[in-house]
Parts: sequence; structure tokens; C-alpha cells
Amino acid sequence: MTALGYHEVVERGVSVARNQGFSDAELEEVSSIGPNLWRLRFGLPKQSGKLLEIDVDGTLQQLIRVQQVQRLGIAAGLQPREARDGG
Repeated sequence: MTALGYHEVVERGVSVARNQGFSDAELEEVSSIGPNLWRLRFGLPKQSGKLLEIDVDGTLQQLIRVQQVQRLGIAAGLQPREARDGG
């Protein structure tokens, strides 16, 4: 069995997102979270403020986790706090 590379992991993640009913999901980020462990983050336009995270083990060619999470920070529409005088 050959380990999945970056492009195969992305293809697998896109396929999983579609099979989970997120055909409108937009791939926003792919990051390495360990040796040949990948996390793909998809924006969910119909569910404002949420992301779909998919973790894939490229070595074992297995899906580890699929989970919707809240988008945090400015991207979620939160406004940064203004500094106050005097602490």
C-alpha cells in the first residue's frame, strides 16, 4: 500500500465533503498535523461561521475525523477589541 500524497489527500477530502452532503464546501486550508497526517478545512457558505474539518491519515489511507467547527476570529464576523487607555 502506497501512502497518499498531498494531491490524493485533497481529492479524498473533497470527495468526503461531497459525500457528507457539503457540495458547496470550499477548500480553504490544508495543513500537516503530523507525519503524513493532514487536516483539510472547508468553508461552509450555507452555514455561516462554520468550517468542516477533515483529518486524513495518508500512510494508512484512512479518514480519521470529520467534524463541523465554529470559525473563530475576524473571519467569523467578530470585531477586534479596541485598546483602552489605562489598561
